[in-house]
Amino acid sequence: MLGHLMYRFLPVGTPGFRVNCLSCVCGATAALLLFLFCQRWYAARGYRASCGWALLAAGCWAFSPLLWQYHVQAEVFALNNLIVAAQFLLAQLHNEACMPAPAQSASNADAAGDARRLRARNIARLGALLVGLGFSNQHAIVFYSVPLVVAVLATDASTHANVTDVSFFLQLVACGLLGLTPYMLMPWSASRGALAQLGSWGDQRSVAGLFKQNAHKERLAEG
Repeated sequence: MLGHLMYRFLPVGTPGFRVNCLSCVCGATAALLLFLFCQRWYAARGYRASCGWALLAAGCWAFSPLLWQYHVQAEVFALNNLIVAAQFLLAQLHNEACMPAPAQSASNADAAGDARRLRARNIARLGALLVGLGFSNQHAIVFYSVPLVVAVLATDASTHANVTDVSFFLQLVACGLLGLTPYMLMPWSASRGALAQLGSWGDQRSVAGLFKQNAHKERLAEG
């Protein structure tokens, strides 16, 4: 879907060049988010020159040969890296929202605690949405998302206890399911005629075909 938008609205270059530009944008943004995550991670642990260390880490990551290859061609990996970097940054922001507030008066402490609890809730909702979107793009993201989800839930349970609220937990589930909505495009696009099947991994017009595609059975058979 994003590739189609880039193809339609980027006014320069061939269709292949336009879609490749999407990977470049995703890769550059992923490097920026990784820098922000590393800077906050180092700063939270008292490291001096946290910006310098974060720049070194993000730079080494961004300019590694394999990632550079993935970030200059139309593939799922650049967007996958962007979503993973966003999840790491959100996990760090959530961890900061769960840290004890500085000592202050009782009334101010209550207000600050409520604000941090609300901030943790909003970050968790956004993170759940990204988990669903990441799974819609690349199933391998589960190896990053699952440990982060477990860490965030454990941290929240030991501080704000948001996850013990059934209604809030259901909100997280709903956000995750909302992130999976790109799958709804597959049956719709597959039903628009034979041309819609060109370049796809099978027929997704039926439930069985949709499951077969998402289980990557065609790829496994070709491999």
